[in-house]
Amino acid sequence: MRAASVPSDLIARYVNERHKEGVASSTINGELAALKRMYRLGLASTPPKIYRVPAFPHPRSQCLNKRRTPHDTARLVKLAALLTATFNLRSNGA
Repeated sequence: MRAASVPSDLIARYVNERHKEGVASSTINGELAALKRMYRLGLASTPPKIYRVPAFPHPRSQCLNKRRTPHDTARLVKLAALLTATFNLRSNGA
């Protein structure tokens, strides 16, 4: 099947089959992101290799811990300090 003739429902069926196989939603999202990027590159090329990009479903990832822990916060503060020092960023006091 040519990329130009792939309908959105075929992509949705692919997602459902991958879920049935027990594949994690984050893995499926990564696969869809790669496929969507390929379509976008084909659309942006000169001359375009494809003239439309099908709609892509967005499977929900199941994040078990949605709250930020103190350890995560400490890592983010250290990263912000490192970036500030590395790129000589300063607050302009606004």
